Amino acid sequence: MNQRTPETWQEGAMVVIDQCEMFPPANGRVTTELSYEQLYDADAWVSLAQKAWTELNAVRTAFRPTQMVRFLARKQHDYGARNVLKFGHDGLKVRLWDKVARLANLQAKSSDSNQRVPWFESECDTLIDMIGYVVIDQMLRRGYFELPLDES
Repeated sequence: MNQRTPETWQEGAMVVIDQCEMFPPANGRVTTELSYEQLYDADAWVSLAQKAWTELNAVRTAFRPTQMVRFLARKQHDYGARNVLKFGHDGLKVRLWDKVARLANLQAKSSDSNQRVPWFESECDTLIDMIGYVVIDQMLRRGYFELPLDES
């Protein structure tokens, strides 16, 4: 299949979601038991995003790729590219690990009826951020991250 090269940041994000087959989602729950080695494995990240999408769609109404691209583009507009480009894949590893740890904490607390609900970020928010970091990582790997944002 001869796919057109993306011209905008949003097109690049959609190509990544499509080519990595993140949607429709894979079966299985998100594992919060990522090994240190898996943080250096792009395929493990994609698998994590696939499972996060499955879990996200199980706890809220369907979250579509176009919604993810719109969400990420708004963040990209606000943050700019420098925040990710400064530390690249290493910075994304730390950010992704923070989300995996947060998800594990939220899931542990939700299984205990005496625990409080989260103050700032729900499980859905955490899953969306996890997927987003994987999309951004794949965009970096493919050279799409520095494409111009379509501001329309």
